[in-house]
Amino acid sequence: MHADQNTKGFTLVEILMVIFIIGLLSVLAIAGYSEYRKIALMNLSADSVVSQINEERENVRYGIDTQTKNVCSGIFLSSTSEVSLVSVSYNPKKKWVDTDWVQGECAIDDSALSAGKKAFNTALDIQFESASSDDAYVLFVPPDGHLLTSSSDDQIEFNMTYKNSAADKYKRTINIDLKSGNASWKYYE
Repeated sequence: MHADQNTKGFTLVEILMVIFIIGLLSVLAIAGYSEYRKIALMNLSADSVVSQINEERENVRYGIDTQTKNVCSGIFLSSTSEVSLVSVSYNPKKKWVDTDWVQGECAIDDSALSAGKKAFNTALDIQFESASSDDAYVLFVPPDGHLLTSSSDDQIEFNMTYKNSAADKYKRTINIDLKSGNASWKYYE
């Protein structure tokens, strides 16, 4: 008997080539998705940091704090590149200064700033980097949320980076406008 030459089907080589092509496309798709995911999580983390700064301002402005009503809240940037949220006590008593009554004051000293630190809540393992060579703070003061800062600039910026990545696409810059108190983020430049 002779083998029928008109049999239909695929040869082993054809099947292996199809499997190889599907595997190659899968590897490329997973790498692209992983890259997209990291960038999306960096954007989410930047949004989260900005929201937390704005939330601190609103909590002070509207007196929303479950622990105590008398706090100045804001952000602390250390000369060692540490960036954190901070809360310090606030004395609401008015004082007569020169020719006018002045609303209370925040208790600002190194020990109060160190004791009131709390970390940002982010979706990734983020490293913060302060551009400041000295310790700096931005505090929102009750009852209206006005700014108290140690900086003479119009804005304070700090960078956030995904782990130890050197690639600029994994960096974001957080900007706090010291005139309005608004925080925003932008892509690292």
